[in-house]
Order: sequence, then C-alpha cells, then structure tokens
Amino acid sequence: MSADNGVYILETKGPEYRVTYASAIDNITYGGYTTPDPDYDGEWNKKEVREYFGNSKVHTSLDEAYKEAEELHKHWEWTEYGICILSYGHKEFPKGT
Repeated sequence: MSADNGVYILETKGPEYRVTYASAIDNITYGGYTTPDPDYDGEWNKKEVREYFGNSKVHTSLDEAYKEAEELHKHWEWTEYGICILSYGHKEFPKGT
C-alpha cells in the first residue's frame, strides 16, 4: 500500500521557499476536472497551495529550506517520496485565504 507522503519544498517567485510534510501533494495541481474550479489557474490550485504551504515559514535561501526539510523528514523517519522540491519559481505565492 502506498503512503503517498513526503516532505516538500515549494519554490516561488522571490525566490521564496516554504516547507511542509504532506500526503497527496498532487492536490495542488487539481483543477476540478468535471466542474471547473475558480482557484485553478491552469497550473496549480491556489486554494490547495495555500492550504498545504500557507502556515509554512518563508525562507529566502534553498539551503535554509532544505535544512528545515531534513529536520522535518527526520521527525517522520520514513516517507515514500523523501524530500522533493516543487519548482514554481515563475509564480508568486497565492495571496488570500
């Protein structure tokens, strides 16, 4: 059975880096395939991005973000996907709630 979990570093314009532990991270790209979702911009779902990463500390250095990710990964001991970088450096982190 798949755990479908990992520690993720989201890179956005700035650059800014946010770290989270999550399952089903592919939800950030969900666009409401049967019913159009207004939070989907064709690349990611802003509401889901905020939900997964909205409470994360903002880093301006990938090295600092990776240090946080390593500590978080140690806490969970094992994840299916390990530490992954989600590169969206061309996009601003979505504002709002």
